[in-house]
Amino acid sequence: MFADAGVHLALDYQREVAWPELPADAEARLGAVIRATIARAGLRGVFAVSLIITGDRQIQRVNRRYRGIDKATDVLSFPQSPAPLLPLPPDIAWAEHPFGDDTHAAWRPAPPDDRNGQQGDHQGSRSRPAVAGAGVVFVLPDAQPEQLGDIMIAAPTVARQAAAAGHGAWWELCFLVAHGTLHLLGYDDYYAPGYQAMVALQVAVLADLAIPRAGE
Repeated sequence: MFADAGVHLALDYQREVAWPELPADAEARLGAVIRATIARAGLRGVFAVSLIITGDRQIQRVNRRYRGIDKATDVLSFPQSPAPLLPLPPDIAWAEHPFGDDTHAAWRPAPPDDRNGQQGDHQGSRSRPAVAGAGVVFVLPDAQPEQLGDIMIAAPTVARQAAAAGHGAWWELCFLVAHGTLHLLGYDDYYAPGYQAMVALQVAVLADLAIPRAGE
């Protein structure tokens, strides 16, 4: 079980364009989102996660370098483990699929020879942090934490997506933090079942934490 002492972190927030101010207790709240997501997924232990909140230009550079996609995106995840940390069905766990395709196709089993341990959008990013030594580091105390990996989120994209969807930017940010955490644990949203499973968990986590969708 997780220790009750809480989550310790240092926030590296880089302002690139207009973005609503983060709550004064953003560090504790984002740590709670990560912890609740891990618990909802059924994983127990002591973990460390790096979270970088940055701008569109920086996330575009990382997206181009590691995924071959030369555009900004909302969230990127870089799992530390070479395999899913949870026993997930093959239509939900990391799966082999082409880079650059963000559609959620109907799942179909891949031939055995196609599964070589390099997992789709996460291919080539297992052991490389997005920005070494930067970001928000969540450490659940006690013993030696297991490094789950890195999450990078572009604040300007988050703000635009929230405005387009008609809900608060803070809700969108927490939703994407939960999303990135699930990717670190082994979830993949390329196929429809994985996408649906991730969204259901993300919504449940934010409801558990009573995070208002309309913002604050």
